[in-house]
Amino acid sequence: MATVTTTTAAVAIPEKWAAKVLMATEANLVLANLVDRYDSDVKESGDIVHITNIGNIATSDVTQGSEVTFTANTETENTITINQNVAAAVEVADIARIQSQPNLVSKYTDKIGYALAKDIDTKIAALSTGFSQTVAAGTAWTIEEVISAIELLDLADAPSSDRAFVIDPRSHSQLRGLAEFTLYDNTGAKGVQTGANNGMVGNVFGIPVYVSTNVLQTAGTPNTSENMMFHKEALGLAMQKSPTIETDRNVRKLTTDVVGNVLYGVKELRDSFGVRVDFQYS
Repeated sequence: MATVTTTTAAVAIPEKWAAKVLMATEANLVLANLVDRYDSDVKESGDIVHITNIGNIATSDVTQGSEVTFTANTETENTITINQNVAAAVEVADIARIQSQPNLVSKYTDKIGYALAKDIDTKIAALSTGFSQTVAAGTAWTIEEVISAIELLDLADAPSSDRAFVIDPRSHSQLRGLAEFTLYDNTGAKGVQTGANNGMVGNVFGIPVYVSTNVLQTAGTPNTSENMMFHKEALGLAMQKSPTIETDRNVRKLTTDVVGNVLYGVKELRDSFGVRVDFQYS
């Protein structure tokens, strides 16, 4: 006796597309909010930001009846060149836009915004290669590596405020094994339970810790993350044109064009205010 199977009835069995889509995973982008910003200096015009470095004034002994000694510093400067003109764009044909179940233009708009933000974050993270001060955490963290990095910032007279420690998830796992990072008695962090960090970033010796998969991986050195401990003045970002997304109808091609653009520059400004903490994972 013949049986109706899924093969013989294939034309009667519909295929369904879920209304929900799986968006590509996105890194936690944190660096742009942790560095010194010079956006307002280039909002209207210009291609280079000049930042004056004011040196300290020397003291001298006073001799009664004589003039004091005057100091005339020859000051230096730092510059940030606005040379990162980056775009991300998608062209969606009308038939694809109309017939697709998820709103492709909306979804791609979100992804273009993320692409531009990640470009900024990535290029700031790449500045870690310029830090002359480094600490090697090896393959297993101890609190001594963290203390050594903090000591370098202290020796450079970097203010204790506005510091940050940006690490990758593998380094975060290592820090979770250190009581100085996880125990409430040591961190004093509100909402942190004893012996656990609740999956949230915390602080170590008062320095906020941020976790991102966008931390630079050392070129030519397998499995090494370039974690960054720095004061905000170590790195500079000048955003001349914030990420902007525009949608345009192309009647000649019957498409909808979605284009995002950003214009900015990044630069290491104070080398002594930054420390690279290398962690080699297996």
